[in-house]
Amino acid sequence: MFDLVLGFERKHLLASVVNAGAPIEQTFTLPELVGLLGEISEPQLSNDPVERARARLRQAHAARPPGFRNGPLPELTDPLGKTVAAQREIAREIRTLTSELANRLFG
Repeated sequence: MFDLVLGFERKHLLASVVNAGAPIEQTFTLPELVGLLGEISEPQLSNDPVERARARLRQAHAARPPGFRNGPLPELTDPLGKTVAAQREIAREIRTLTSELANRLFG
């Protein structure tokens, strides 16, 4: 059992949902989730950090715009096959986004 599936691109999410049966409510691109978490208000949450994170994920899914499945989606460029400089830039972006994700999920 899992609580969250993250991908870089829409195609990663589609593969997770279609091929692996991941619930769409728990499946986001990394930049999409960070952005959604930044837009939602802080609810009254449990003292348990895992339960707080699960509640935030439910809020993030609820905050998705209508038609999000077919609309534009924030994505990260897949680093595979890119130049070393491009891979380093993508790595910096991932580092920034994962740090922000941890802060927004767990405070």
